[in-house]
Order: sequence, then C-alpha cells, then structure tokens
Amino acid sequence: MAHLTAAKPPLCLKQKRVLAGAIISLFFLSVCFSSQALADCQAGATCSNHNWRLIVGGQYTHRSPSVYYLEKDNTPLREVFIEEDFTEKRYLPFPFMKLEYQINPVSFVDLTYNRDETKTSALQRKTVNFLFFPIRLAIRAPLEVNTQSLKLRYNRALYQTQDWQIGAALGINVLKFDAEAQIPGEGKKEDSFTAPLPNFGLFAVYQPMESINLKFRTDYLPLKTGKTDGTLSETELALEYQYNETWFLGAGYRYSYFKLALNHDSYNADIKHITYGPTVFVGVNF
Repeated sequence: MAHLTAAKPPLCLKQKRVLAGAIISLFFLSVCFSSQALADCQAGATCSNHNWRLIVGGQYTHRSPSVYYLEKDNTPLREVFIEEDFTEKRYLPFPFMKLEYQINPVSFVDLTYNRDETKTSALQRKTVNFLFFPIRLAIRAPLEVNTQSLKLRYNRALYQTQDWQIGAALGINVLKFDAEAQIPGEGKKEDSFTAPLPNFGLFAVYQPMESINLKFRTDYLPLKTGKTDGTLSETELALEYQYNETWFLGAGYRYSYFKLALNHDSYNADIKHITYGPTVFVGVNF
C-alpha cells in the first residue's frame, strides 16, 4: 500500500497542502458553475429560486477487497496476497447523500458524498523461502479498506425530448483513502491519502409518467500522482417515485470499483476494492 508504514503518521505538510488545494479547487469550480448558470439563465431558460433536492439513502453492500504486496529485495518476506475468499454482505446505513440544485430545465449542480468501507478477516497467501524452496502459506488476516468521496459536478443535458434527457457531467472529486492489513512477521501496515481528482460522467433520465423517473449515471475518475496510478468508477441505476410535491422515494443498484497500483523502489502493491448492491433512498424538494 502507499508508503506501507507501521503506524499512521500525523497530518503532514504535504497532506495539508493537498487539502488546501482541494478546497481552493472546489471554490474555483463553484465560481465556474455559477458563471455557467448565469449564462444559461441569460440565454432564456427558465430559472428557479426554489428547486433544491436533498437525497439520503442506504445500501445493502457486497464487498470484495484484495491487496497484493511484493517486495523487491531479498528479505524473507517476498510476496503477500490478501483477498476475500467469500463475499462480505452487510447493510451500510447512510453511505451516500446528495444535494442538487436545478438551474434550469437543461442543467443542474449536485454535491454528492459516498462512503465505501470493508472491515473483515480475509484469506492471506504468503510466499516464503525455506532453504532453497519457496513455500506457499495461507492464513486468515484482518483487512480494512475505506474510501470516501465528495463530488461537486455540473450536469448538462445534451439531448432532450419530452420523456428523455441524456447528458454529461464535469466536476471535481475529493477522494480520501484508508487501508490497513496484517502482514505476518511485519505487524500492522496502514496508509492513507487525500487527493482532489477530476470527475467525468454521463447520465440519462427517462420519465414515462409525471411521478416516475428512471435514472442512470456512470462516473469515471483517473488517479495518477507520482508513482501512484489508479481509477475509481461508479455506476448507478435508480427508480424514483414522486409521492407528492415535496417528498419522493426510490430504489436502485450501485456498483463501485476502486483500483490503485503503486510502483516504488523497494516494493510493488496493487489494491482493489469492489462494492455493489441494492440501494434505497428518500428525498425532499424545497
């Protein structure tokens, strides 16, 4: 894992700079969104001062984390592979919240928070050298992987009919990553980082009747900093029912795939974290 330190250090100057950069990026992106919103309104589209939506939901998650760690020197610890040998299932309350503002019929801004976490006992495979022969061992080991993301996106319809709306999204995602694993003979290894990332997405909305909305969204986040390379992709499908003018309910399905690869002078590491499962949510218009 990134840096794989034996104990988590306090917030360093580099991490503080990353957080400061993320806050500044979010500020300037908000200014850009506001400018685009003003341009949309001046173009003649209908703008509303009371078109906010707040959505809170839960997910019944299936999680499959894995960690591959390979040392490049000649120490006894050469290779460790930790994976889920079964799919962990658990209800995760309030893993996502979303605040939306409808600028006009063709564009809106949303601020979305997502949390995916796994704390389990996974199967650990380790290769050690005994005399001149490599021996493969398999034991149970604690494994924890957590990701949190805060996305600010500007969404705009590129194609629209009476029933359909298809568009694209552009924004920024502040990603927080934490991982912890037990390595035999090495003790607990853990690491974390926070990074602002660009966010690209597509969405589609189908409205067969006034009270029903079928929504699809997919997002992609590239991650490349120094010797770290990875991606975070998410796909969501949701069915919304507008109960009355204020409240609406919904259910759907969400799939999240996080992959991180590190290539350092002394080791290589690959981390994967897959989360998927049905979702339910409630929302309010105000």
